[in-house]
Amino acid sequence: MKLFYRQVGLGGPNVFLFHGLYGNSLNWASIAQSLSKFYQVFSFDLRNHGHSPSSSFMDYFLMAEDIRQTAEPMELFPVHLIGHSLGGKLAMVFALSFPQWVSSLVVVDIAPVDYGKEAVEEHFKMLEAMRSLPLADLKKRKEAEVLLLKTINNKTLVQFLLTNLIYQSERYVWRINLEGIRASIEKLNAFPALHACFPGRTLFIAGERSNYLEASSIHQLSFYFPKATLVKIRDAGHWVHFEKPKEFLEVLIPFLKERK
Repeated sequence: MKLFYRQVGLGGPNVFLFHGLYGNSLNWASIAQSLSKFYQVFSFDLRNHGHSPSSSFMDYFLMAEDIRQTAEPMELFPVHLIGHSLGGKLAMVFALSFPQWVSSLVVVDIAPVDYGKEAVEEHFKMLEAMRSLPLADLKKRKEAEVLLLKTINNKTLVQFLLTNLIYQSERYVWRINLEGIRASIEKLNAFPALHACFPGRTLFIAGERSNYLEASSIHQLSFYFPKATLVKIRDAGHWVHFEKPKEFLEVLIPFLKERK
């Protein structure tokens, strides 16, 4: 599957940016613009998200193949990979599958682990709330927010989810494929068993207030990524690059510029 992407920057090494679940390429807009001074930056909409095609199922191998099919004809490899959350897992799987095409790897606030049954149930709850919205009856976006808040008690999260609700042909529609994501959520919540390691430079950036990268994950990190280093951004939660962009770039740019 060939994906939609946004490109900024006219020269320098290539950087690929992968968004998280329920996100899209615009989540990286500010960081992409900052990196474009030094790099040619490609921000992708992953399958079932944004402007990219939909499918009934998605897993990390299919998504890695989407990236390969989109980028290989343009001769963009090797690249620096940067991924947040779901996009971080995709970046890891891509680096483990195609290490020869990856100059360096940056994983933002996610680990190569299964996050368990409770996390899956939380996603099912969110997806059901989104699927249950009476889209044909909605007159304003605010109505959707009020309805979602009855089930999802987190205004910031609800507003993030609603970035996928667009007004089209005189009615509101979801820009993400809720059914395809729902059918895939257990695979996306887990991490595939890969008997490989990525020998290149790897940086994990975590939010200090996030619990996605716990001490118990360190063994898995070093198994797959023996050259990995971990940096925690102070006072940041899961959306590290959005909450603390300046601090994020202060860690990211020196790493990307490092010599092998």
